[in-house]
Amino acid sequence: MKHFEASKNLAQAFKFRGLTQHAGKRSVKLFAHGDHKVALVFDLDVSREMLTSKAFTCFDYFKTGMERSIATGGDLGLIKVFYDSTMLFKEGAEHHGLKRTFHQQLEILGGELRTAEPQMLAYFRKRKANYSSAFDFSNAMVRLCAGLMIARLTSIPLRRVLRALSLRRNVFYYFFHPSRQNATNDALTFLYGRSSPPQRGTSEWPAHLLAQSLIVMGIDPLVASVCASVVDGRTDNFAAGAYRYCATSFVSRLCTSPVSIGGTEFCPGDVCYVSLLPAEDEGVKSFPESSGSKNSLAFGIGTHACIGKHLSLVVLEIAETIYRDTFSQGFSEHTEIAPDGAFLAFRNSPCQAG
Repeated sequence: MKHFEASKNLAQAFKFRGLTQHAGKRSVKLFAHGDHKVALVFDLDVSREMLTSKAFTCFDYFKTGMERSIATGGDLGLIKVFYDSTMLFKEGAEHHGLKRTFHQQLEILGGELRTAEPQMLAYFRKRKANYSSAFDFSNAMVRLCAGLMIARLTSIPLRRVLRALSLRRNVFYYFFHPSRQNATNDALTFLYGRSSPPQRGTSEWPAHLLAQSLIVMGIDPLVASVCASVVDGRTDNFAAGAYRYCATSFVSRLCTSPVSIGGTEFCPGDVCYVSLLPAEDEGVKSFPESSGSKNSLAFGIGTHACIGKHLSLVVLEIAETIYRDTFSQGFSEHTEIAPDGAFLAFRNSPCQAG
């Protein structure tokens, strides 16, 4: 029952988050869960300290739900292999090794996107009439960028990659969500068709693992960042907006050694949901735009800070160029905020622009 209460409180805070802050008060809420506790950290100062503390680690919070789904006949083979391999849940030498490899690939991808910018600009100019809302534009823009990068990493045709991206869903919900996991597994299955992804230890494996990372976790935060800048009317600097809107609302951590932070005692086995954006009573002043990159936790902090930060900013800068060139007059349909689990998200509103 207490674990249900923790999930309910987590959902309340982030399901009703705004553009720049969540819907909870500044606090650390504790809930009993067996011999351990679940902590909901709604305080940015405590979040910063936890994310840089060696007493906390990332962990595969999908594992239990995944095992249950597979035990009941669920076909989640490809996404389970991804979770077993991704650096998101790795520590130590294995984590750092993957990070070094990915950094090199991400630098190359960023340069290639820059080179492709004129073609992307022409693409959206030609199809301008197809996008009637900020939501439509943001989705199309980010999926095209992701598609180009995935095609480059895997040598799979772009058309097939884009079709695979249309099947995926956000898996980072407040709890393990079988249908979302199934949809994203289906996306990976369609991507590879009748073949299998390269196995660990092969020369192609790191590039394919990075491509899968883009599919599973690289789409939603970028769509939200682009959309937020347009919806908020702050279209002069999409990259700066990433720090202001903090598209990733929270991350999960597991305590591995006793530690006291912000007056709260944490013990090994405690599960913590750590907010990356201010509480409603902290306000945007916590990371004003003039110093947003220093104070914002939009890309995390510590060992597991977002490795795709630089590439994300490249995508946002390209999105800004295309928006200001082609869509600066606005859209005929409204877009409204509709947070989705761990991410800021949007949807088309039935209300028409006046």
